[in-house]
Amino acid sequence: IKGKLYEPDIRVEDLLEGDVEAILVFLRNTSFGPEMTLNVTDPTTRKTFETTVVLDELSVVNGQEPQEDGTFKVTLPKSEATIKLRPMTYGEIMEINKLAEQYPQGRTVPKVTWRLNKQIVEVNGNQDKGEIAKFIEQMPIMDSKFIRNFMDENEPRLNMNRVVTTPSGDRLTVNVGFGVEFFRPFF
Repeated sequence: IKGKLYEPDIRVEDLLEGDVEAILVFLRNTSFGPEMTLNVTDPTTRKTFETTVVLDELSVVNGQEPQEDGTFKVTLPKSEATIKLRPMTYGEIMEINKLAEQYPQGRTVPKVTWRLNKQIVEVNGNQDKGEIAKFIEQMPIMDSKFIRNFMDENEPRLNMNRVVTTPSGDRLTVNVGFGVEFFRPFF
């Protein structure tokens, strides 16, 4: 999505999650074609039906344009702090997931805090990592939720949701996930 594929010596870990999704969709399209059959349950009748979506029709999430350095500058609703956010790389997401797996059993995994420490690069003009960490520890929940929602709406990625019509005539939003049907459509 960001065009990083054309840069020399790029590693998968350095790509954004949306870049990895776009690559997977491209590979699936070139291997099996753009049509994908999904098994979906009609919420009215509770019966399963097949529907086909066209992966070529997936669009890029059109959110706020990032600044030239790839960050987003926002003002938080509760603390009113002005922060700079950056999307996490695929490698950083994998790193957080690995840390979470190794976390002691029975303790709450601080994934939200780890995520915020990767995403927030500046608070009120201050880029000091220690000060940013202190700010995150004291951040109101409302601000944390705002950041999560903001990044969901603005991070460059594919919109993997499609609207289908059920046999009962309802319109239903389905997510084109990366499950078995995506990678092995004939099994």
